[in-house]
Amino acid sequence: MNDYYLIKRCLTIAVILIFAAGCIRPEPGNIVVWGSDHGGLISDAPTGNDFIAIASGGNHSLALNSRGEITGWGNDSSDQVSGAPTGVGFIQIDASINNHSLALNRNGRIFAWGWDGLDQVSDTPGYNDFSKIAAGETINLGLRSDHTIVVWGDEEYGVCRPAPHGTGFRDITAGRFHCMALRSDSTLISWGSDTIGLISDTPTGSNFIAIAAGSRHSLALDSDGIIHAWGSDDHGQVSGSPTHSGFIKISTKDSHNLAIHENGSIYAWGADYEGSVTDTPAKGRYVAVAPGGGHSVAIRAVDE
Repeated sequence: MNDYYLIKRCLTIAVILIFAAGCIRPEPGNIVVWGSDHGGLISDAPTGNDFIAIASGGNHSLALNSRGEITGWGNDSSDQVSGAPTGVGFIQIDASINNHSLALNRNGRIFAWGWDGLDQVSDTPGYNDFSKIAAGETINLGLRSDHTIVVWGDEEYGVCRPAPHGTGFRDITAGRFHCMALRSDSTLISWGSDTIGLISDTPTGSNFIAIAAGSRHSLALDSDGIIHAWGSDDHGQVSGSPTHSGFIKISTKDSHNLAIHENGSIYAWGADYEGSVTDTPAKGRYVAVAPGGGHSVAIRAVDE
C-alpha cells in the first residue's frame, strides 16, 4: 500500500470514529427510499435536504434534521410515528422492528414511544447522561457517559440480561434475542441467545470500528473497511456480504443489510422484499443508510 492510500485509509478510519463519538455534525442531505410502500413507507417519505440521521423499523421510519427535529412516517398502529416527541435538540434516533422508537436529546435523556407490550417504552430509564441508544425487537440498550450499558424491556424472557458489567464500551446494538457492544479497545462482545452462533461466532481481534445487529445475524466493520458477518444466513445476509475493503458504514435491522463504500455508493444484500435490495440506487454520494423490514432508507449528500 503506497503512502497516498495509507493516508486515505487512516483519514477514513478517523472520520468514522469521530462521527461515532458525536464530535462532528453529520453531513446533511435528502431522503432516498426504496422497497415496500406499505403504509406509505416510500410515498410519504419527507422531502427537503437538511436531514442528518435516519432509522428504519419493521414498517416505519424516522429522520432527524440538522435542527434536531424528528420526522416519522409509515405504519402508525402503535403510535410509533405520531408519538414522536416534538421540538428541537435531538441528536440520535432508532426504530425497532417491532413498532417502537427511541430518541436521544443533547442533554443525554432518552425518549421512547410506540408499542409497550414488554415495557420497552414505560421502563425507559430517566438518567440524563446517555450518549448512545439502540432499539432491539423487544428490548433497548443505552450507553451512559461512564461507558456502562443499561438494558430495559422484555424482562419476562430476560432478553440480553444481564448486560456486560464494567466500563469501557463505546458503541451498542440490539437484535431480536441478542445484543453486541464495541469496547474502547476495538474488540467485540456479544451476549444473549447463542442460536446459530450469534454469540460463539463473534469474531475476535482488536481492529473493529462499527457494529450492527439484525434480527438473527450480526455485522461488524474493521479498520480495513472489511465487513464481517455471522449468524443466520437464511436470506444470504451473511454469505452475500461483499468481500472487498473500503467500506465506511454498515447497517442492518431485520434480514437485509446496507453498507456505504468510501466512494459513496451503497451495497445491499440479504432478503429482497419488494425490491429492498434489488432496487438499491446505483449511483450517488450517500452518507447514511437504514434498512427496515421490507424497505430501505438512505441520505444522499446535498451536493450530489
